[in-house]
Amino acid sequence: MKEADDQVIWNHVVAHGMVIVSKDEDFYFLALSPGSTGRLVWVKIGNCRKQTLIEKFRVQLVPIVSALESGSRIVELR
Repeated sequence: MKEADDQVIWNHVVAHGMVIVSKDEDFYFLALSPGSTGRLVWVKIGNCRKQTLIEKFRVQLVPIVSALESGSRIVELR
């Protein structure tokens, strides 16, 4: 799916009950679209080293999973 359009990726994620993790604002707008059931972890962290990003996820993983399991469709990682 590396070359796929955002909408194609989004449709795949929704069809398979997956959660997309992205910094791409386009997925945020797709998640907000009427009738959308997809789930998104929207990474709202600026450019940073991979280790910094991994650490942010490590610290926030439990709250992110909890929010998604509680029905949140969009969770921001800051």
